Amino acid sequence: MELTSRLFGKDTEKERATLKGLLASLQALPQGFALFDARYRLVICNPAFRQVFEVGDDPIPDGATYAAVLRGAAVKGKVEGVSRDEEGWLSERLEAHNNPENTFNLTLRTGGTYAVWERPVAGGGSVVSLIEITQY
Repeated sequence: MELTSRLFGKDTEKERATLKGLLASLQALPQGFALFDARYRLVICNPAFRQVFEVGDDPIPDGATYAAVLRGAAVKGKVEGVSRDEEGWLSERLEAHNNPENTFNLTLRTGGTYAVWERPVAGGGSVVSLIEITQY
């Protein structure tokens, strides 16, 4: 399994079982989750993350940059309030992404609002977590 080798450097049965459990857990999370490497390229994300950032039949490709993921959603009109200045919004998001422990709210044109947490990980890269804010 290629991802096993990338994560662990080996491909033993025990490591494959660990990775399989980890991947199943990520897929089951109701919150969005994505891991980006030190070059800001997508390593893995779960369906909840894809639901927020994918547009129609245009999936997020493996290895997409953080900027490309955000730009795709903004340019295609998925993000509320950025239709006239997608690049300005993207520039702000990228600058904030470089700060440790960045948090912001993201509202979609469909009405959903998400609390977004971006945190650095050891060895470079970052993890992004999305939790839908329930409107009462």
